[in-house]
Amino acid sequence: MGVATVTSAIAAPRPTHRPRARKSRLVRADALEIADVVRVASDGGVVLAGYVASDLVAQASETRSAERTAEECRVDVDCEIPPTPQGLDVIRLNRYAAFGWFDGCISHVFIGWLDAASAGWTSNEATRCFEQVVVDMALFSPVWCALFLISMEAMMMDARLPLRAAVSARLKGEYSELLLGNLAFWIPANAVVFGLVPVDYRVAAFSAINFAYTVLLSIWAEGDKDKPEEAADKEKVETKEIEIIDQI
Repeated sequence: MGVATVTSAIAAPRPTHRPRARKSRLVRADALEIADVVRVASDGGVVLAGYVASDLVAQASETRSAERTAEECRVDVDCEIPPTPQGLDVIRLNRYAAFGWFDGCISHVFIGWLDAASAGWTSNEATRCFEQVVVDMALFSPVWCALFLISMEAMMMDARLPLRAAVSARLKGEYSELLLGNLAFWIPANAVVFGLVPVDYRVAAFSAINFAYTVLLSIWAEGDKDKPEEAADKEKVETKEIEIIDQI
């Protein structure tokens, strides 16, 4: 073999698959990123639907309650008849829909982070579940309560007060009560979800529990309204019986 032949053999570029492999990795990375975005948006949509359904139930319950109170006030002259809601409050529904989608997205990110982070904390599943509940209640719930009140007040766009003053007043008036109620309800619910539900379905599970909780509250409120009426009807029956006995 001559010198020229050796030189050309050395200088000739060797075939390599590195550019193609790099391109393949980039495609896979892009596909994973798209899949992550889709999962985040899907959980946002699931929670959005839960918020809308919950508010529809709540609005229906509030309308029935107002109508019942108005009926009672027609008998009592000293009673002030409350305003009855005129149909569906679409603006309010849109506020809950917007916050629901946002809540679903941030919940997906937080729950995914919490599951990945807690994997290295302990090997005991019961302890890991307890730690996840503690972190969720200590980090996520306080922030969620503040974001909920701020978002609702901002989307109301009430011109009677400057936005900063309105938000400040709402936080001072409602934050503590909302946080305490949130902790009381969600600590046992979180224990069930973190302990039993796979991470990919936890956002949907939280949304379903929230919807069921709203429905139960509405049913409880309706039942609570029925008690005074039942007591009044019973008192009327007893009064008529006494009158009949007196006549005899």
